[in-house]
Amino acid sequence: MNIAVNKPRYKVAEFKWQVGSAITLPMFFSVPVVFTKSKAQWYSDGKLRKHELTHVEQIYRYGKARYLFFHLWGRIKARNIWGIGHWIEDDAYAAEEK
Repeated sequence: MNIAVNKPRYKVAEFKWQVGSAITLPMFFSVPVVFTKSKAQWYSDGKLRKHELTHVEQIYRYGKARYLFFHLWGRIKARNIWGIGHWIEDDAYAAEEK
């Protein structure tokens, strides 16, 4: 007998000491985790959710290791901590406006 269980595609966790509003990390033995300054911010800020959920989808599309490589390379190539100007971040910023 097969029982279908809806597993969560991501988790949200608080991390108050980060530089930006949120960061999504591929966890190699779990689902991706979105670290936010507060869970209240996650539930109240629609643009933030759209941005970070775009990264969750990228993790599933490219795989965890490739996503991490693309993300880190984007920050190096763009020469800024936010990775602005690299496609992996540009996709997420574009999703905020939809």
